[in-house]
This record gives sequence, C-alpha cells and structure tokens, in this order.
Amino acid sequence: MRPNPAAALPQREALPARIFLPLKTLRALSKAKVPVRMPVVLFCIFFSFIWAVPLLHASGSVSTGALAPASLELCGPYAGRQTVSAITLYNKENFSLVNLTATLVVPRQASVSFATPSSVTVGTIPSHNYSLIIPSWTITCNNSVPGTFPGTYTLYVNYTSYTSPNRNIATSLNEATAALIIGSAAPTPDPAPDPAPDTAPPVVIAVAPQGTVFSSSVQLLVTTDENATCRYGQQDSVFEALPELLQGTGSVHTRELEPANGTHTFYVRCRDRSNNTMQVPEVITFSVAFSPFQLSHTLDLNNAFSRAVINLTTGRQAFCRYASAARTAYTDMTGTFDHTGGKTHIKTLFSLVSGPYTYYIRCKDLSGITMQSDYVIAFTIDSPPTAQLFVEEDGVLREGTYKVTLSSSEDLIPTPILTYSFDDTSKDQIDIFIPLTGSGKNWYGYIIIDKTDDKRVGAFKFSGTDFSGNTGHTIARGGIFLTDTRTLQKPTNFKATAERDGSIKLSWHSPDDDIDYFKIYRSTSPNVDYLDFYDIWHNASYRDRDTEDQVTYYYKVTAVSTSGNEGLFSSEIAIKAEDLSIGYASSGQGGAGGEKTDSSPGKLAPHLLLRVDSLARTGEELSEKIAGAQTLLGEHELASQIAQTPLGEELVQNKKKIDDLLITLAALKTKPLNDSDLEHELSKVSLQYTILEQSTPRAADLVERTDLEHAVSGEDVQLSLFELLKVMRLDSIGDAEKEDLISRTMRLQDALDLKGEAFLFKVTHLDGSARYLTLVEKHFTVSPEGDAQEDAPFIMENIPKSVATSLDEIYFTNKGYEKIKTDPMVQWETSDLGGEIAYTVTKKVDLGKLSYAKTILIPDLQAALEPAGSASGASSASSLSSGNSSSGFSGDSSSGGPGSPTGYAVFKQPSFIS
Repeated sequence: MRPNPAAALPQREALPARIFLPLKTLRALSKAKVPVRMPVVLFCIFFSFIWAVPLLHASGSVSTGALAPASLELCGPYAGRQTVSAITLYNKENFSLVNLTATLVVPRQASVSFATPSSVTVGTIPSHNYSLIIPSWTITCNNSVPGTFPGTYTLYVNYTSYTSPNRNIATSLNEATAALIIGSAAPTPDPAPDPAPDTAPPVVIAVAPQGTVFSSSVQLLVTTDENATCRYGQQDSVFEALPELLQGTGSVHTRELEPANGTHTFYVRCRDRSNNTMQVPEVITFSVAFSPFQLSHTLDLNNAFSRAVINLTTGRQAFCRYASAARTAYTDMTGTFDHTGGKTHIKTLFSLVSGPYTYYIRCKDLSGITMQSDYVIAFTIDSPPTAQLFVEEDGVLREGTYKVTLSSSEDLIPTPILTYSFDDTSKDQIDIFIPLTGSGKNWYGYIIIDKTDDKRVGAFKFSGTDFSGNTGHTIARGGIFLTDTRTLQKPTNFKATAERDGSIKLSWHSPDDDIDYFKIYRSTSPNVDYLDFYDIWHNASYRDRDTEDQVTYYYKVTAVSTSGNEGLFSSEIAIKAEDLSIGYASSGQGGAGGEKTDSSPGKLAPHLLLRVDSLARTGEELSEKIAGAQTLLGEHELASQIAQTPLGEELVQNKKKIDDLLITLAALKTKPLNDSDLEHELSKVSLQYTILEQSTPRAADLVERTDLEHAVSGEDVQLSLFELLKVMRLDSIGDAEKEDLISRTMRLQDALDLKGEAFLFKVTHLDGSARYLTLVEKHFTVSPEGDAQEDAPFIMENIPKSVATSLDEIYFTNKGYEKIKTDPMVQWETSDLGGEIAYTVTKKVDLGKLSYAKTILIPDLQAALEPAGSASGASSASSLSSGNSSSGFSGDSSSGGPGSPTGYAVFKQPSFIS
C-alpha cells in the first residue's frame, strides 16, 4: 500500500530556507506596537513577494522539458534503487551558456543516498539550442538513517556554475518535477505473480523542439516511457510507412535537422519491443527563425600597387573564408582571411592584374552554425600599365643593332616612351630615346651598341598611358641589359696531328677564360678566311674525321665568348691526311708540312679498331648534341628560370659521363681483345649511350605559367610552428609560451612581402621521350621596420603532399637548408637566401595547388624560449647540425648525427644533385 501523500512533511523543505525568513520577520513586526507598524508590514509583504517569486517561477537561462520518470517509488515494498533524468534542456539566451552544471535537489527528510554524483556537468549549450547531454542521477534507499519519513517528496534540478548575465536562478521547479514516493519498511512481501503480457504501446512523455527556434540546426528529440523504435514524417501514416527513422532504440530518440525558416510539423509513431505500436501520432510543431550573419564590407583599392584590402564585418563572432567559385561549401573554401575569428575580418590581396574580381564568402560562428549561401564581393582593378621588354638577342649584347620589343599589359595611347641609359661614370649618363612603332599592346624599336660600350650595364625607362588615363612606369621584365663588345685574343699553340685512321686531330690553347665555344675553319688551299667556316666545338681539341687520304688541309680556329663575340684567327696550320694501312703518322706545326715517322701499331686488330672508332664517333655526336642543348636552353626566353631547374646540372653530368665513355673506348684500343670480348665491352658502352639519350634534356617548352598568391593564416602558422617545436623536442612547453610564440610569429608575417610565380615545363630528351618539371620561384623582402629582420632569422617552406609526397621529389636551387619533415617541410637562414626561394618539383603539378605551399618567417625559437637574463645560446639554425647531444634523435630518414642537439635531422640532397 502506498503511503498517503498528505502524511509527508511540508514541501517548504524543498525550497530555499531564505524564502521564509522575511515571513518570520513579518510575524514579529506584526506584534510590535510602534506607530510605523503598518508601513513596515506592507514593506515586508512587498519584499517577500519580489524575493520569493523569481525563486519560485523564474527558470533563468535554462528551460527543462521534463524529469523522467515523473514518479519514482523507493524503499519499503518498492525498489531499492531508481534513476531519474532531465530531458530537453534548452538555452533561452542569445549567447552560449558555458560550464553548465545540473544538480538534483532531494528533500533532506527523504534520507536517500546518491549512487552517482548529485551534480552532473552538462558543458556548453549554444544559443537557442538544446543540450546534447541528458543528465541522469541514481538514488538508493537509506532507511537506516534516523529521521526517514515515508511520504511523497518533490524532486527538481538547479543549474549552476554557468556564465550568463542573467541573474535569475536557473531551476526546473516551475517547469519539470518528479514525485519521489518513499515507502514504509515492511516485511518482505510474497513473491509477485508473473507479470501480465505487455499489450500497451509506448507513450511519448516529452518532445523537442517546441515554440520558436533561433538556429539553422535543430535536434528533433522524442522521449518514451519504455524502450522503443520511432519513425517520423511530415505527413501522418502508419508506422511502417513513415519515411524517416529517429536514432536510438532506448527511451531517447533524436535526429539532426537543418530546416528552413518557417513553421514545421512532424508526425511521430513509436513501436516497443513487444511490437505494440502507437495508434495516435505524436505531433511536433515548431518554428525556425534563424538570424542571418548580417555581413557588410568596405573595400580599400590601390590601383597603383595592384592591391585590394577587404574589410568584412559580421553581426556576431565568426570565422570567414572565401572562394573564387560560387556555391562552394565553407569546408571546401581555400581562401583564408588574414584576421578572422571576431566580428571584423581583413584580407589583403596583392599582385592583382587589371580586370574584374569576384569573391564568394561564407562564415561559421562560434557555435558551429555555417552560412548556406554566398556573400558576394566584386570589384575591378584598373592598374597603371606595365611593360615587358624583349631584346632580339636575349643575354649579353655585343657590338651591333638590336630590335627591342615592348609588350604592355594593356592597350596604350598614344605611343609609349622608351629610353635607355648606361649606369656608369665612363660616359655622361643621358637617356637615349628609342623611336617606337606599333599599336595597342605591341611596340618595337632598335638600339645600337657601339664598340666603346664594353662591360656596361644598360637600363630602360618606360612611360605609357592606358585608355583610362592611368600612366605607368613599371618594367616587369627585361629592364636591364649587359654589354660585352671586346675582341677575344687569338688561340695559341695551335697543333695538328694526322691519326692512323685517316682523321686529323687539332689542339690549341685560348688565353681568354669566358669562352662559350670555338669555330673551326678549314680549306684545301692556303689563306683560310671566314668563308671557310667548317664546324663548332666546345673543347680546345678537335678531331676531323671527314678527310680524304693524301689530301692536305688548312685550318684556323677562333674563340667565341659567352656574349657571342668572335675573336681573332689563330695562325694557319696545314697537314696531310694519311691512310691507316701505311702504318705511319705525321704531324703539322705552325703551318709546316708533315714529316713521316715510324709508329707502332696498337694491340687491337685493325678491323676491330674501326668498330671502336665508329662507336666513339657516336659518343662525340652525343656530346655535340648536349652542347647544342646547353646553347638552346641558355638562349631560351625563360633561360633564367630554366637555370633554376636541375636541367643544367644534368647536362653537365651527362657530358662528363660521355667523356668518360670515350676514355674507356680509347683504352680498348690498347688491349689485345678478340671479337667476342670486344663486342661485350662495346655493348656495355652502347647501353650507356641509350640510357644517356633517355635522360639527357634536349629542349624545354613552357606549358603553363601562373602567379602565386601569398596568404598565410593563423592556422598555417600554428601548425607549422607546432611541427617545428615537435622536431626540436620543445613541444612540452606551456600553453602560455606557445601562445606567445604564435602571436610573435603572426606579427612577423606582416613584415614579409612576397611575390611568386610557378612554371610548368615539358622537357624533351634526346631520344624523343618527355617528362615534366614544375618550377616555383618566390622573391621576398623583409620590412626593415621595427626588429622584423632581426626577429625572423629563419624562413620556412611548408609544401603540401598534393604538390610533393616527399623531399625526394624536389630539387632545391637554394642549398644549405634544413629538413623539418620529409612530408615536406624545410627551412633556411633568411640571410642566406638573398631574397629568393626557388625549387623544382620533378613531376607535373597542378599549378593551382602551389598556392597551398606556405612561406613563413620563423623566429629564433631557442632564443625566444630562454628565460629572461640567461645567456644567449647558439641560434636555432646552427644548433640543428652542430654541438653535442645525447637525445639520440635521428629524424625521419637521415640524421644530423651526434651533432644535433635539438633533434633536427639534416637533409641529404636527392640523388640527382651533385
């Protein structure tokens, strides 16, 4: 038998005692016989009212849907343990509630014990949203405690320890309570009969949301009185036909929704484990009134410097991103603002070319709500025109007349002005006018380099006006040129030797150093002149195989400098070609005829010598092809960019390999080999020729070229900095020190002015096969303002795996770098770079992905983390590969050895780097 609720103690015990203190005071004052009794009494009545009402009726910042179950029976004939839960907790404020704690209040006279903590941490509930945590408490019977009274008591929840400007006490007393029925101790009753079969369908005891929801994200929540499965739809139907399933097969069932603004109705039916199904649906109706982000912006356009600053404002704190394509999801947007996370968001765009720009922006607030539509910012850059200059002969100019082509960034009117002058003191520094012919973007004129203009630096000046009236003076390419008009000296010690195979070998010495190649002149009559040009050669020795027996040939040689100047003729030399079978050789000296001398034959049979010589001619032809490739790449329109790639080193290395093979062939002539042995040796040389043809570049064609945008976010800085700290084994420093390093490093980025370009080249080999190289060039300056140059001794390049999977795929033009990770991530000392970073990815790369490669200025971490007043240690860079350590760190794949005190690993160059 259940106890009579009337027998329970008064419910005031469940209320805070301070509510009744003014009532006692009121009684005492009512008995006082003083003239002011009535006003005082009225004041106390009013004071009691305004004090008690908020405590009894104000739920404060949190609304509670229900306590489940609504009635609990404990002790005596009832269960010895019960669990109660607070469901559908809702934040009514316009801001997030942080560090929320829910405490179950149980009257002291009930004398129950908590099997679980009486206070449960709920955490953070976003503004106008439901909690994802359902707090629960388990209480047990404690009849042994004196003062335990059977009866009915009220349970409710107090919410404490949360951050809110609302001063009302948050309690569920006026919204959701549960009845706790305490039974009398009695003898153990007879065993209960077997329970009747379960034929009752589940009952929905609480639903959410209700009313108006101020969020684009809504959690549909249904609580049943027993374990069940629930389905729902926007149209009512039988259980099986409802289209959507709520998650959860216990008593709590949820589903995350993103409904549009407006009123929404859902019909819910549930089925328990005994297959009892609700015959009447539970109808959930609510409205969504999602507040927009309220975006606005201003633009600061600087056409002269091709720069735009976007100042974006949001109605609440948020993180914002942008993309160049419409309808891009926030998570897929790659454009990051320089400053974001509050209500003001700033992005500076550099190196913009003239034309229209459109950016699509989306933001995510601190509670995780994301914009589902684009905010569009559009503007047009009308920069002053710039010019690119191309001289007819790209490189050092020698004496002569040269065509100069001017290509402007936009149509010019009227004719632009182009002048040049020499930056030295040997002549008066005057601007020499270049008359131009052309229209629109394309113009040309001529300059004349005089014999006296030797070893000088020339600089062009440009002025052009576009149709908008903007006048520009910037020369983006080809602004300077060099001259070299000197005449080279004639080669000396010119000698000729008739070889046994009928060829003629020439050798000489050149007094000049900067020689590009030599020109061979040949005739069958004396007085050789320029009309007798015969061949080009890159070494100071030459073998002429195209000869006829017993014919006398006359030779002269000239040297050609790297600037293309041809020097004076050598002395003339005459020599007669001799037949191999005669068995003697003759030599020519200074133009004299040959004198026969005896010569011992080599150990290799004569017919085998021919096979060796034939393969040697193939090697010499390959060597000549490499020399031609070097010339072709050196005269390329993008020669300075190609020089940053490994192609030059590959040509030099392969040329050396061919020279070594020719030495090997020459050595074979002195060995007494039979046909079989010689064939074996020659096949090895032929195989090496094939390999060299497959790997030697013949030409490089530009496939694609693009400018690189420099944008570094706080997230980029944090990830790179933490990676560096991990490698240096400094990641155990405190959060305050990490935040200070992040702040310091972010400030350094404002001092970095960087412009970059990317080039995709298709490289064709001697055998016709092809491969791709992707070149990255970045030019930077560090602002001298403040202490930026001293505070940023290092610069890091963080290259994503979408560009290169490891450092083995990258050729760095800048040597002396340190490997942070093979993923890859490297750093240099800033002072070693000379304002330029260049590296080549040895494969085809989508140039758009190179914008994800981040260049970040890095402070001296060790110095930054030293305690104040301590002696300054070695810089971080020097400590990477010097000093002593017992840490035993070995890096990813190659170790800095015992001299790596901070655990850095020193990178080893890829295999193709000499």
